[in-house]
Amino acid sequence: MFADAIKFLDLDLAAIFQTDSIATIDLNRLSAWAAGWAASHVRCEEWAKLVKADRKMRAAGPAWFASTLASGELDPNNAHMELETAFAEAYWKKAIAADPELAAFDGDGHGELVAQFVAIEERSRATAVSSVRARHQAAIPRGALEEMRVIRGEIGLTCRCAS
Repeated sequence: MFADAIKFLDLDLAAIFQTDSIATIDLNRLSAWAAGWAASHVRCEEWAKLVKADRKMRAAGPAWFASTLASGELDPNNAHMELETAFAEAYWKKAIAADPELAAFDGDGHGELVAQFVAIEERSRATAVSSVRARHQAAIPRGALEEMRVIRGEIGLTCRCAS
């Protein structure tokens, strides 16, 4: 009869009682769970929704994730971070399987190369700025040559006429 109740409720013995066998269930723990269920009967609908969400999650694949949430080992506030980390690790393993050379990736060495690239890029930009500045300076008329000679002459005439 107890086995039928567990089957009907679709209880996860491993998550709730840390066992896979009905015979090894800690009866004190079972009693505490039953007392909690009896005291919280008004939350049955919420519990049913959680069970449905738990089943969906387990069907989607990350059963370990659902188990750690169900057992309380994983704080729901940190669940998104754990899921993102697991997702990243799964994709990393998939990428390594597709291209084994990725396993030799050296993060520190890569960081040093990035720093060198940044320094080279900064020098390149400074050189480009200096080059543009030099071309601009070279294009500015100097002294009494060509157009500036005419402009300076006109300015001189204006000054003499004003006095």
